[in-house]
Amino acid sequence: MSNEPDIKAAALWFIEQGFLIVPVPFRAKDVSDGGRIKGWQDWRITRDKVDEYFNGEPSNVGILTGDEHGTTDIDLDCTEAITVARLLLPETGFVFGRTSKPRSHYFYRSDPPIRYRKFNDPTRGAEDDKACILEIRGQASSGKPGQQTVVPPSVHVSGEAIRFEPGMSRIPANIDRDELQRAVELTAAAALLARHWPQRGARHEAGLALGGMLARGGMTLEEAKQFGRALYQAVDGHDSSKVGRIEQEISDSYRKVSAAFETTGFRRLTDMVDAKVAKRAGEWLRLKIGPSEPPHRAELADDWPKPIPFVQTIPAPFPTDCVPGGLATWPAPSLTAPKPPSSWPHWSVWLSVPLVLRPRRKSQRRLDMSSR
Repeated sequence: MSNEPDIKAAALWFIEQGFLIVPVPFRAKDVSDGGRIKGWQDWRITRDKVDEYFNGEPSNVGILTGDEHGTTDIDLDCTEAITVARLLLPETGFVFGRTSKPRSHYFYRSDPPIRYRKFNDPTRGAEDDKACILEIRGQASSGKPGQQTVVPPSVHVSGEAIRFEPGMSRIPANIDRDELQRAVELTAAAALLARHWPQRGARHEAGLALGGMLARGGMTLEEAKQFGRALYQAVDGHDSSKVGRIEQEISDSYRKVSAAFETTGFRRLTDMVDAKVAKRAGEWLRLKIGPSEPPHRAELADDWPKPIPFVQTIPAPFPTDCVPGGLATWPAPSLTAPKPPSSWPHWSVWLSVPLVLRPRRKSQRRLDMSSR
């Protein structure tokens, strides 16, 4: 399958848009050809030199990332990340993939340029080809372009055509670096947790624990609900009719944390997913996790009911007018105070007053005898 002359036209168009392009061997993705070609990061192909590199032979084309315009490729390496990205990554007009892996690349222009970063599953070794969740293909530590990504209309090593998603303007969105960094961290953490989310039967408890962890960690309620929704939709075999349930579980935990009630959190979550996974997700989310952290009051919606204030009730004065003689003036100070008297003699005398004042009743038996 050849892609000429489309590849040459695409190369010219990318140059006009300010991208730095490099030629890549046909049905390959490595511009260095296994490391044999050096210095490709410094290539600057202009319009007048396109024919030298794209001369009619089948070829792929790549774009350098990390240039002065902040060109960045968010490379999604697993199905969970691809699913989560639809909800958590910012919109852009430059999204592409291939038939078996659609929407796997999101291009942006970051201001200032963002550095390269790789997000790996901590339960897999570095050599495992399924370890990578996603990559930020951006600027190298030297401050120069460090990576390249093969773009449409190239051909993947599998023989599949690399193509833009329908409706794309093919212009990357301009975005603040910190905003993009945060969105990518959320995406990576949600994808990692989705990959290791427990089976049915434990998911309700996991949702409550996740909510407690996010609340104590300082994430806002709305961001936490969006995060939970994206996570659950990426869980393999999830029930699409119950997507709203995890939002409710998270909200319930936020209410408990805000009211200083007991709720589960990070420790409970580690009972249901690998502890290394929960910890790594917390690090990517920049959560405050650990026993030394002070309690955090979670943000709640304004319509959460206000607590009812406590009102102290003062008892009514003792009816001293029914007490004869000098006794009327003695018990009043003790009996009208809002707290009980402190001395036992006072209590004993007070308790004896009703007994003294109680009228004597004639014995019914004595009346019966007199009648005889």
